[in-house]
Order: sequence, then C-alpha cells, then structure tokens
Amino acid sequence: PPSAPPPSAPPPSAPPPSPPSDASFCMPPVTWDWIGSLFARILQSDSPTLKKLALYRFLIGDAGVSASAKKMVVEAEAAAQTAAEEAKEKEEANKKQSKLRGRQKGKGKNAAGKKKKGAGGGKGKKAAPEPSRLSIVSPSFITTVLLPSFDSLFASVGTNIHIDVNGKVFSDELIPRLQQFLVDYMSILREDKPELLGEFLDGLLGREFICARRHRPLSQIYEAIANAASNDESKLPLSRGTIEEAALALKETFATGGTLHKVRESILASFACILANSRADGTEQAHPPLVLGILDLYQSPITGIDQDDDKNDAAGSKKKDTNYYRELSAKHLLLWLAGIDGNDSGEWATSAGAACASAYVAGQLLPFQETPASSSRLYVGKIEREMGASIVKLCALAGGASQRKSASEMLWPAINKGLAQASPLFPRDASVGETTPVAMPSKIKASIARAIVLLDHGCLERVLNGMGHGDLVVDSHGQMLPPPSEIENLLATSVGVILSQIRLIVGDNEGRGQGGDGATRSGVTGELSSGLSRWCDCLKTLCNAFPSSIVLERTANDLLHQSIDGFMASDAESESDNEASMEMRKALLMGLIYAALSCGGEYYPPAATSDRASPTAVCEYILGCNFVVPGGDLGGEYTKAQLTAARSLYQTAKWGALSYLVPMTYVEGQADNQDLRAFHGRVFDAASDAVLATPENALLPLFDTALSAARLSVGALEASGEHNKTESLLSYSKLVNSIVDSLFGVLSETIHGPSRVYMINAACSVLFRPRLLINEYKSNAESGVVDDGSNDTWPIRKAFQMLLKLSLRKPHVRAAATSYITAGWGFDSEDCRHGLSAIPYRKDIVSLLAYKEDKVEDAAAFQNVALATSGSKVDIIGETTPLTLPTDTNAQSLVRGFLLVFISKLPNPNENLDELVLTEFCHKIILDLLDSMSDNVKKVSTSFITGSPEYCHKIRAWQALCILHRFVTADIAEPVAEKVYKTMEQNLHGQIRYFQEVFTIQCHRKHPKVFLQRFVSEVRRTDLTQQHVSSLMIVGGNLIVGRYAEEFFAVFSKEDVKGALHEVLAGTLPWLSSTQGFARAIAQLLVHKMTPIVLDADPDLGKTNWYLHTMYQFLDSNPDMARLRKKQAKFFTEYEVDTVCTPEGMLSIPVDVGDEADPVHLVQTIKRCLEDVYDEAQKRIRAKVRNGNK
Repeated sequence: PPSAPPPSAPPPSAPPPSPPSDASFCMPPVTWDWIGSLFARILQSDSPTLKKLALYRFLIGDAGVSASAKKMVVEAEAAAQTAAEEAKEKEEANKKQSKLRGRQKGKGKNAAGKKKKGAGGGKGKKAAPEPSRLSIVSPSFITTVLLPSFDSLFASVGTNIHIDVNGKVFSDELIPRLQQFLVDYMSILREDKPELLGEFLDGLLGREFICARRHRPLSQIYEAIANAASNDESKLPLSRGTIEEAALALKETFATGGTLHKVRESILASFACILANSRADGTEQAHPPLVLGILDLYQSPITGIDQDDDKNDAAGSKKKDTNYYRELSAKHLLLWLAGIDGNDSGEWATSAGAACASAYVAGQLLPFQETPASSSRLYVGKIEREMGASIVKLCALAGGASQRKSASEMLWPAINKGLAQASPLFPRDASVGETTPVAMPSKIKASIARAIVLLDHGCLERVLNGMGHGDLVVDSHGQMLPPPSEIENLLATSVGVILSQIRLIVGDNEGRGQGGDGATRSGVTGELSSGLSRWCDCLKTLCNAFPSSIVLERTANDLLHQSIDGFMASDAESESDNEASMEMRKALLMGLIYAALSCGGEYYPPAATSDRASPTAVCEYILGCNFVVPGGDLGGEYTKAQLTAARSLYQTAKWGALSYLVPMTYVEGQADNQDLRAFHGRVFDAASDAVLATPENALLPLFDTALSAARLSVGALEASGEHNKTESLLSYSKLVNSIVDSLFGVLSETIHGPSRVYMINAACSVLFRPRLLINEYKSNAESGVVDDGSNDTWPIRKAFQMLLKLSLRKPHVRAAATSYITAGWGFDSEDCRHGLSAIPYRKDIVSLLAYKEDKVEDAAAFQNVALATSGSKVDIIGETTPLTLPTDTNAQSLVRGFLLVFISKLPNPNENLDELVLTEFCHKIILDLLDSMSDNVKKVSTSFITGSPEYCHKIRAWQALCILHRFVTADIAEPVAEKVYKTMEQNLHGQIRYFQEVFTIQCHRKHPKVFLQRFVSEVRRTDLTQQHVSSLMIVGGNLIVGRYAEEFFAVFSKEDVKGALHEVLAGTLPWLSSTQGFARAIAQLLVHKMTPIVLDADPDLGKTNWYLHTMYQFLDSNPDMARLRKKQAKFFTEYEVDTVCTPEGMLSIPVDVGDEADPVHLVQTIKRCLEDVYDEAQKRIRAKVRNGNK
C-alpha cells in the first residue's frame, strides 16, 4: 500500500465557541402560511365527511380563528424601539438565565415534596388559548381553499349537519354559518387590513373563481358579500378590469343554460348590490361598453316588475322569489348608475342613454365591422339585439336616476331617426293588403331594424307605452285618446316594415335550396318559424303598449279581413297550374292572418246582409287546409327543402291564428248547438294529429287553440245538462277523452319548463271543474257502470292519473293537480252533496294521504306553482273556492295538505253528509289506511329507522286517520277497534304512537262501549310489550282521569259500571306491580280514580274484595303518591286532542330533521314527572338529615 501522507500542520489555535444561548434556539413566530397549509390539507381532503367536519369547526371558531377575537394592537413605541434598548434587554435576559436553570429543577415540587397545582402536570386547569382574529386568514386562502371546499360539498354529502345533544338530534346548516363568516371577515378586514380588501374582491369576482363554482353555492357566497357591502358605509374598491372580468365570467356561466332561474336572479341581484356599494375611482366605471355589458346580464323588463305584495313568508318578511330578486337588482343598478361618475346625480347615465341609443341606430356601437347583407330581409343578429335591449335598460334606469329627462325622451329621437328613413317607402295610407317588399340600401335596412329593436324593447320595459311617455290620456267620458300623430306615423311605419318582413320570410328563396329535407324541427325550419313568431310577438307588444292607437286597429282589421278573404278564395280563384306557388301563397296569407291577429285584429260575426263567412266557418276552413309539399317536378322554382320549411312555417302561422280565432266562435245561447260541438271535436282531433308536425315554438299556440275549444265545449256541456241523459254517456266520454288526449299530447312534447307549468295549470282548470266532476260521476252511476278501475268512461280520472304518473320526479305537478281537483270535489252547488265526485278517486286518495314529496331545489322557480303554496287560493274558470292550506304547512306536505283540508270541509255524518260519501268514501278510506298498516303486524320485532319510507307511510297514515276520526260511525266501530288495537302490537316510534293514541282516544269518545270492551281484553293480557302497555295506559288515563273523563263516564249506567268498569279496574290492578315505572305510575292514577266509582256502584263488592279499601286508602293518603297523582292528573287534564285532529293543528306541529311531525309524546312528559317527584323526595330527605345533624 502506498505510504500515508505526512501529517498536516495543526491549524492555528482558535477561540473556543461560546455556549449557545436559549435565544438562538427560539422557534420563529407562527404565520398563517404555516397554519393555512395544514388547514388546506384537511379542507381539501378526499373524504367529503372530513371536509364537512373541518369546515364546520373552522366556521364556528374551533380552529383557532374567530370573529369574536380581540383586535391585536401594535403599540407605536414597540415599533420604534432602538437597537440599544434591544441589546439591553438581551443582556438582562442572559443574566437571568443561570438563575432560571437552577430554579427549574425544583419548580415542580413544594417544600413538602408535593406537586403544586398547575405545575408539573398537577390538577390545575390551563386557560384556553385566545383565538386569533379573522384578519390573520389570507384572502387567497378564502378564495382558493375554504370556498372551493364548501362548493364541493354540494356534489357529495350536502351542507346539513346533525348534532346529538343529550340524546336529541338537532340539525345545523353550513350555509348561514359560511355567510356570517364572510360578513365578519370583510368587516374585520376593513378594520385591520383594508389594503387586502381589493385582493379579496378580485379573487371572488375573477373568472377562475366564478367559472369553477357551482351555481347555488356561488349565489350563497355572493349574497353574503352583498350583505357585507350593504352593512358598511365605506365603498368597496373595484377596478374596471375586475368588473369587466366578472361580467364576462357570469355571462359565460349563464350561457351553458344549466342555471336555475331563481339562482341566476339571486346571483345577479347580489352582483348589482356589490356594484352599488363599490367605489368609483374617478370615472373609471363610467364606461358605456362596460355598463352595457353588465346590463346585458339582466332580463327584460328590468323595471316595472309586477311584485305581489301578498307574497310573504311565515315570518311576515318578503318572499324571496324571482320577482323579488329582479326588483332588488333594479334598485341596486339604479343606485350604481346614479353614482357611477362620483356625484350621485345620474347625469352621466342620462347623457349616456340618449347618446348610446342614437349611436346604436347609426351602427356606431357594433363590436364588429358591419358588412352589406346579401338578403333583402331585415336581419338583426343576437349581439345587436342584446345591445339594443341593454340600451333600453340603461335609458329606463337612467330615467329613474335622474329627474331631468325620462326614458322616452332618450329613446324616441333615436327610434324616429331610424324609422324616418323607412317612412317614404311605407306610406301611412298605402293599402296593407297589396304592399309588397321594398328594396332598401343595406345601411338603411340595418338602421331601421335597430330602431324597431329599440321600439320593441322600449314597449317591453313599459317606458314607451300609452302616449309614448308612460301615460294614458282619456277624455271626459273616460275614453282613451289616440297617441299624437307623430307617434301614430312611427307606428304605421314600423307595422309596414314588419309586415313586409313577414312577406319576405315566406318568399325568401335565397340560400334555401341547400341542405336536407328540412324536418319539422330542424335548423332551417326553426329559423323561418322563429322569425315569423318574433315579428308577430313584436306586433303584439306594440298592440299592448298602444291600445288606443287608431293606426294599429285599422291596419290589423283591414289586413285580417283581406287575408282571410284571400285565403278562403285562394283555391277557387287560382289560375296557376303550379301547385308549389299555390301552397306558398297559402303560407303567405296564413302568416298575414297570424300577424293581423297578433296586432289586435278582430273578426266580427257577419251581419245579416253580409256574405262574409262566420268565425266558426273560417276556423273550419283553416282546420281543413294543410300545406302539401308537391312531389316530382311540381315544385317549380322551389326546392323540396324550401317547401318543407314553408310547411313548418305554415303550421306555426295556422295554430297561432287559430289560438286567436277559436275564442271568437263563442255565441251566447248556443249550448245545445250540435254543429258547434262537432266543430270543437274536430279541433281536438286536428290538434292531436298535428303535435308531431308542429315546430317547437308553435306548440304553445297549438295548446292554446285546444284549450280555448275545451273551455267553450265544457261550458256548453255544463249548460246543456246532458249529463242527466243516460244515453249520452258514450258521447260525453268521447268528447272529454278527446280534450284530454289533445291537451296532454301537446304537453308531452313540450320541454320548456315554464310552458309546461302553464299547460298543467290550464288543463287542470278546465278538467277539474266541480260541475264537470259531478257530471262524470252521475253519468256513470245512472248508466249502471261498475267502477272496475278502467278509465274508459272516466276521462277526467284518466287525466288525473296521467298527472300523477307525470309527477314521479316532479312533485309540483302532483301538488298542482291535487290543489285543483280537491277544490272541484269540495262542493256541488245544486244539492250540496259534498265530496260525491271524489268517490271514484278513493284508491288514489289513500296513497296520496301518505305521500311525501321529494325535496326539490327551492331555486327551481318555475316549479313553484302558485296553487301549491301555503295560503293560496284555487281559481277554476272564474270560480274561487275557499280551499287554502294552513300557513305553516311544510313543503313536503303540500299534496296531503290539500286532501286533509278537503276532508275537514266535509260535513259531519249526522248533519248534511251524503250517505254514499260516508259509506263508499270515508269508511273505505279509514279501513284501507288501517289495512295498509296491519299487513306486517306479525313482525313485532321488526323496526325501521326514522325517515324511512315505512316510517313516513305510517306516521302520515295515522295523521290522516286523526282527521278522519269523526267518520268512524257505529257501522265500522267494531272492525276499526279490532284493527287499531291489533296495530298497537307493532314496535313503533314515539312520534307514530302519539298519533295512533290520539286516534284511539277519539274513537273511544265516539264509541266508548265498543272500544272499552276491546281495551279490557288488551289490558288483561300478560304478553304485552312495554310500548303496548304504555299506549294502553295513555289511552286509559286520558279517558278516565283526563279532560274527557266526564263525558266518558256519562254514557255508562250503574249496571255498566258494575260490569265494564269493574273489568277495567280488574285489568289495571296487576300493573300496579309493573317493572316499568311509567305504566306503574298511570296504573296507580287509574286505580285511585276507578275504585270509589266501582265500590259506590256495588257496595257488596267491597265486602268480598276488602283489599280495594286498603289499596285505595294507601294510594289516597301516601304523600309521594298524592304528589305524583297531582302532577299526572294536571297533565291529563290539560292534554287536548281535538286541535291535533284539524289540518291547522296537524300541519303546524314542528318537524324533525326528516321533515316529519315531531310532537312531544306523553311518555316523555310522565318520565319528567317521575324525575321531578324523585328529586323532591331526595331534597326532603337531605333537609331532614341536615335538621337531624343540627
């Protein structure tokens, strides 16, 4: 091996290192960056339950940060300490170091060698550390960790938390706690670190945050931020870039179409509140494109929203429905625009509104380069329409923010500027029937189209209606005066332009020859039919906004009569051999008829000397005419795709026109007119056949047509009294079946939520009329039809069951149908036979009485059917019935709530109740409900959890029986008693037993002898469970010693006392030795009450049964027995069951976490009485001991 290197020279001597001081080993101060990362690990855990628990503890302050923590004040002197003072303190600390080390060795023990309290692990309790203030939490932690964790709970475990407190489960909700946390955080951040408030808001309003959040949690978060902004007078620091980014992100979020309507309005209302409380940095926010982009988020009309003042919740505050949020949005946007330039005068908004309107019509505000259009039609793209609507909203809000200029004064100059270019092309006195489309330069066409957009949206916002300035002027006779001539000229021009566009829609052949076959609901046909509907809607808006306009009335009526005459003569007068041209002319005339009717045209019945066809004949002719696509070479210049698209347009115009014309066919006094009835039948058949061939946007007019015919037909059927004729049952069934098939056929094809709700309500209002329901029942009864469950001769029941199937996942449908039909069952104005028409629906009612609605997101605004809400009234074709729900009705009890109210409205059996209603309806429902709970009675040990389907069925069935108890007559008393006491063997929850016992008590009061016999046989059994004997004692206690004791004993004679009551006493005596304290206590009460009664009735009994005297004397004289008896007797005297047996009392009982009734059971109350007696006895014993010691 190589030799080792020579040793190196020793290093020079260095001074020994100084011993380290304790100060060099101190941990650096804890910062939020350290703690926040630990919290983030938990709040971003993969376990939803862990996240939920961690979030709950963080929000309630158990994580070390709290809104109630004291503010940490940094003294100015501490910040200004000099280096010399720091060195002096360090030196003093080093001097004390040695002394401190010596003392620590014996610090844990005192002179006697014992540990001191509070040192070395003694029993001394350490003080809880003070929580940190919320301002320690960084804004980025809130926006990137806390709120995303909260958002993720909505897709997994929800935000509800159940907390067990002393065996009682309480429910807590994370949403209000998070909202309060955000309010407190912003308030404290303003005080401690105002410079971070802008960073926090930038994170909340950023695109990354908005687009990554679910819609509902986003609405909850923004609502809290809006509340925090409103609670403080200082303004929020928001830059233009932040607002622009938020507006674009919200638009992108809403563009997906998955946002529920109420959630969208809630988010926008909160965003408007944030803007209204933001600080304008100079004129940074006063930027027209920014303002228009924000207003584009809000739907029209933004002002003048109809708000129902009666819509209040149970607390009396305003209900937060869609209109509430829209009204709130308008209020805050108004405040924002008034102070957007920093002076709160609204001058900027007024100037900007007028300037933007003029620039918009001139094409100077477009975000793209305008190019000449190849088509001769007026075309306004989606972006232009949205911008025009935003400008009208700006003018409407600016008119409210400034008193200097109204919205009309801002809009009319721009509208006049655009339409003035079309006035020479569409003279006011031109013949409307012969006007042909006029070629116009591209720039003029675009300007005219944008002016019409402003006119249309101005009328929708209700700022251009009446006289053009929001006012109606009437003469001395109360007649409306027409608008000024200037406005009439503009209306004439706009109508002329719109009619020319409708002609162009039908005759526009440019670019239509490409593509496939043009299916009924394809893109090509959709564009045509949508364009026709849009222009007709515009005419309807103008008619509604200017009802006194002479121009609109004359134009519409002239065009209507000319078009109808031309349409009905088109086949006879046509000399052309081209079938395609004939069909296209029919489509054009049908489109003009639809347009004239939309504009307010009326087709009057012909005079005696006139050869004009009647409205019924016109409707008949239109029904019989269809658009036929010629085959082969007969199409001429039109391609098959063009003709197919025109056929779809024809269907839209046809049903749109018929929806206006069919109501005009009504003639008073023609109820028995068979031709009119045949016409209605043809309308129903044609509507059923046309469902699949009708474009989607024409389904609503198709439904309105069938609905109008149904109303006229049903009204005529009621007036004719045809239901009294036995031979008319088949014709009646056929007619109503055709109504049901046509209405529900259209409903099944409609996918637009609000339209479906309208259709459901309209169909129910027509079909579930009181007279129609009773007519159906009488027709079948008088014809001898046996109800075997078939709906062949029960078309209205068929419709009701179709609605029940339709509502499997839509509880609002079932609630709406039930609300209407229960109002229809409630009365018959002819003979007051209440409830007779409900007999055929008995099986459905039994299932609905135990039905529980699924929880539906409250934000689904279109599902909040007005009839399915607390305190609502049901309107059935002008008849308002007094059927209302109690105000405290739970949202998951609406359906059964209507049924319970209906049952409570029925007369008593001994008053005016029909015998059939009693026997075939009430009796069978009671027995069916009892049977539904007796099927599994043998499974005594089988239990089920709270909130399960079986639990919900049983508790709701017993609640229904409590309402039905007054219909338990002597005819069914024995089977009811048998079934009731048989169900007591079941192992049931206390909440269910409460209603079971209430029903049993009520039956005992009505039939004391029948039910007492069954009670005796039960109480003498030796195999009773603790639940069973508890229920028996509760029933017996209420009847024998409670408030109903006097009426209970009044029905028994002296002989009955000797027999029946003696048996009750004999059966109760063994329970004096029960191992169950509850049963033993009530048994003592019953024996004490019954013993003197039995002995007085039979003196000889006391001689043979001497022990009764001894037992009674002990129960009567013993102080503990007397004290307990007094408490129990008082409770039984106050125990009242009549209120619970009403809908108001039943539906007002507080609910548990599963939304089921949670009454206080008698067992719990008696247990508390026993505990009180025990505590009092213990106090007396301790007092005697103390006195003895003294």
